[in-house]
Amino acid sequence: MSLTPLLGLNGFGTANIPVLGLGALGTTLNLGIPAVSLLSPLKPNYEQLGPVYNGPGSLHERKPFTLVPLDFEQRGAIDRAKKFAMEESIKAALAKQTRQQQLLQTPANKKAQTLNLLSRIYVGSISYDLKEESIKVAFSPFGPIRSVTMSWDAATQKHKGFAFIEFEHPEAAHLAVDQMNNASLGGRQLKVGRPSNLPQADPLITELVTEYKLEKKIYIAGVHADLTEEDLKLVFEAFGKITCCKLPADPARPTKHRGFGYIEYESEQSANDAVASMNMFDLGGQFLRVGKAISPPEDQLSTSSTSTSTAVTAPAAAATTKVLPSGAENVKGRSPGSLSSASSLTSGVNTSLLNSLATTSEQDGQMASDALSWDRIEAQEAAAKAAVMNVEEDDGLLEHQENFHIRGRDARNVIMQKLIRPPPRGVMILRNMVGPEDCDDDLETEVKDECCNYGTVDRVVIYQELDEEGQLIIKIFVVFTDFEAVDRAIASLNGRYFAGRQVIAERYDTEKFESNDLTG
Repeated sequence: MSLTPLLGLNGFGTANIPVLGLGALGTTLNLGIPAVSLLSPLKPNYEQLGPVYNGPGSLHERKPFTLVPLDFEQRGAIDRAKKFAMEESIKAALAKQTRQQQLLQTPANKKAQTLNLLSRIYVGSISYDLKEESIKVAFSPFGPIRSVTMSWDAATQKHKGFAFIEFEHPEAAHLAVDQMNNASLGGRQLKVGRPSNLPQADPLITELVTEYKLEKKIYIAGVHADLTEEDLKLVFEAFGKITCCKLPADPARPTKHRGFGYIEYESEQSANDAVASMNMFDLGGQFLRVGKAISPPEDQLSTSSTSTSTAVTAPAAAATTKVLPSGAENVKGRSPGSLSSASSLTSGVNTSLLNSLATTSEQDGQMASDALSWDRIEAQEAAAKAAVMNVEEDDGLLEHQENFHIRGRDARNVIMQKLIRPPPRGVMILRNMVGPEDCDDDLETEVKDECCNYGTVDRVVIYQELDEEGQLIIKIFVVFTDFEAVDRAIASLNGRYFAGRQVIAERYDTEKFESNDLTG
C-alpha cells in the first residue's frame, strides 16, 4: 500500500490517502470481505484552495415569491396593452349587441328610431352667455321640446357654443331648421341643421310621407291657448274641406291644448296652399308655424268630423274674439250674421273691393302705433261692412257664399288685423330680482307662489339677455288673468328687497309679450 496525493473538486486537495494495490485488492476480494468495508474508515480532509460559489445544486434561503420590478418603459407598455385590450373588448361587445338588435328589430322599432332622428337638430354658434333656458324659449314656438343638451367645459364652466335639441315631433324640428338657421340670438347668428348621424333628412321624410300617405296633412304650432279645435278648423277651411282637426290636450291642464295640432284636408293642393299662406300668420297675437306632416297616423290622435264654413273671415273673427279684452262686450255681442255679412264674399268679387280693403289695412297700420280705442274699431268695421254692402248691391252674388274661399295672405291679413286684439291679460316684469347664479328649477315656482297673493297667475317666464355692458341679466315676466292684479302686484313688489337686491316691478306691454318680444 502506498500514499498518493490527489486533487479534489472545486480547488480542494486531498490528503495522503493510502491506495491499495491490485494484488492486495484482489487478495482482499478473494478473502470474501466487501471492498466498501475497507474504505469506510477513511475520512478525507479537504482544504480550500480558491473561492467558493453556489452551484445549481446548493441550498438557497427560502423566500416568498416576488415580481421583478418594472422600469418606466415596461410599465407604459403594459398600460397601453391593457387599454388596447379594453377597447377591443368594448368594440366586440358593441358589435355583438348591434347584431342582436338588428336581428330582433321590428319595422315598427325602425320607424320609431327614424322619427327620433328626425326630431333632433344641431344648433351651433351659440353665445357663451346664453343658457339652456334661453335656447328652449327661442325654439319652443315650433313645438314641444323634449330636451336640450349642451356640452360644458370644466375649465371655463361655460358651454362649448353648441347644443342638440330634441323635439317631441319631427315636424317641429323640420320647421326649426328651415326658419332658425342664420337667425340672430344673443348677438350671434345661429347655425341650425341636422346632426352628423343624419346628414340628409329629405329622403326619410319623403319615404314617411309616401308610406303613410301624409300628403294631405299639415302640422300647426304656435296656436293660441284660448283657441279651440273648432276655431282653428273654421279658420283653415278657407283652403279646402277639412276631414280631421285635432289639438292634443295638455296633461297638466286638461281644459287647454298644448299649442300645436294636425289638420287633414281632402286634397293635397289644399294642404299645400295652407302651408304656403298660413306659415308665420298672426292669429290671436301669435305667429303660426305651419308645415307638412311627417308623423305616422298612429302618432296623431283621432279627430272629430268637419263641417263646412260659410267664409274664412267670420270663423277667424269668432276665434280671435276669445282673446279680446274683457271690456269689449260691445264687439263680442255682435251677431255672427253681421260678421259674416261683412266678410262673406263670393269668388266673383272685383278688385276694387280688395283695393278698398287694402287702403283700410294701411289705415290700420297707422292707427296701430296709437292707443286704439273701441270707437275707432267700430268705425273700421263699419267701413268694411259698407264696402261689402256696396258689392252686394252691385253684384248680388251672396247666394254663393257657401263656396267662397279667400286665397292669399294679404286678403286674410286685412280682415284678421281688424279683429285680432290683445288678449285679456296683464303682464308684469320684475327686474333685478335675481342674478344668473340664482336661477334654478325652483325659481319659477317661488315667483308664482308669491304673485298668486295678488291675483290669478297664468304663467311665469324667465328670460336672460345681455345688457349694454355685456353682462347677463335676468328678467321675470308674470302673466296675470286680469289687469287689476298687475297693479296690486306692482304696488307691493316694487322697491322690495329680495336676496339683497332691490326689485323693480313694472307693467309690460301685452302686445310685445304675446309676440315673444321680451327685450323691452
